[in-house]
Amino acid sequence: MRICVDFDFEVVGAVLIGADAKLRFPLLPTAPGVYRFRLLGHSDSTSAYIGETDNLRRRASHYRNPGPSQSTNIRMNGRIRSHLERGGAVELATTTGALVTVGGNRVPLDLSQKAHRLLLENAALISNPKGELIENLP
Repeated sequence: MRICVDFDFEVVGAVLIGADAKLRFPLLPTAPGVYRFRLLGHSDSTSAYIGETDNLRRRASHYRNPGPSQSTNIRMNGRIRSHLERGGAVELATTTGALVTVGGNRVPLDLSQKAHRLLLENAALISNPKGELIENLP
């Protein structure tokens, strides 16, 4: 069986540090999707972090104000903050739609379903056309 996932990331803007010293994100929809942070311009290599969520806007708020049990959000908040403080830039891109071809049938992924988001997230993790360091892979 052959499975093919078609998607594109759309750059929605930069992550910045606001006057309140908290991370500031571009306005995101409340839709489910996959997101990518690209850490640019501080070192020779660009790195990326890719994740999935049932609500892009809420996920950004979790990165802005991570709770004590949100280890990934705490780690990435610190990673993004450190990168920005050293003069780097952070680009945020999202995708809220994708098509999957299974056995010759092409259908949209239903990103309200976790399994569909995970399929898309994993496709994004392994596609990496620019050969960037992916921070959520060992």
